[in-house]
Amino acid sequence: GSQLAYSRKRALVRSDFVGEVDDLSRASAVTGSGIYSQYSFQKKGNVVKYKITLLPYFDQARSWWADKNVDNEKKILAHEQLHFNITAYFTCILADSLKAADFGNNPETVFQEIVHNCEIERDAMQSQYDRETKHGIIAAKQAEWAKKVQGLLATVSCL
Repeated sequence: GSQLAYSRKRALVRSDFVGEVDDLSRASAVTGSGIYSQYSFQKKGNVVKYKITLLPYFDQARSWWADKNVDNEKKILAHEQLHFNITAYFTCILADSLKAADFGNNPETVFQEIVHNCEIERDAMQSQYDRETKHGIIAAKQAEWAKKVQGLLATVSCL
């Protein structure tokens, strides 16, 4: 399929990026990732049962690779992998938020609100990461972020 589930055991490889290159972009590569979410609610009397599925994924069709210099491959992959790792981290944050939520009488709305707020936070971190590392060009900042994201992933257990 064109969506790869996140795994701590499998790092992204160059051939995962199969999307059409955006010729107007100056980026070497782009990672399209997201959090698949599905839910169902069943009410029996005063008891509401929730079934929620979350899955961080890499969207191969939205991910592309433009850089022709093979020497850059390892550096670019490391940068793009962190984008995917940030998505995975926020999947766990989302799971924790949903576990702690009071869905009340309007579970669909509460669910959508929590997912939306998590997406805003995730997008903000992804942008900050690219801004601070200049899309992976600043090696020292890239190393800082690698350490930071590794630390964040160590704090979550949903993956």
